[in-house]
Amino acid sequence: MKTSDKNLRNLLKINAIFSLLSGLVLVLFKHQVGALLTISNPQILLLIGIGLFLFAGNLLYHAFNKEIKPNSIRIIIYEDWTWVLGSAVLLILNPFETSSLGLALIGMVAFIVMTFALLQTIALNQFVTSQRGFQ
Repeated sequence: MKTSDKNLRNLLKINAIFSLLSGLVLVLFKHQVGALLTISNPQILLLIGIGLFLFAGNLLYHAFNKEIKPNSIRIIIYEDWTWVLGSAVLLILNPFETSSLGLALIGMVAFIVMTFALLQTIALNQFVTSQRGFQ
């Protein structure tokens, strides 16, 4: 396994672990997180948590799949950027009058997801470049 292949797979695995843990927190502690974020209906957090489980499953599928499919990885990267953009909207507009601590948590998670998006983009570009040498 080449370094570019290994780097990309490791990033997908780490992203999956983060997504699984985040989803677990949202599912198990939806009422506490809802109170922190001032969300009146914490069931939305349950849905987001389940969505994170599905996202993590997709990440793990691609991390362990025999073949890396660049277009599928690009979609994962776009999904990460969508999370970051959605978080930015929440931070700027604060439509739910979220507490300062809640906004800080949203910002921290968005920063982590942005880091995944950037590192996965770099690793994908390295992988694609290394593949061109073998064609």
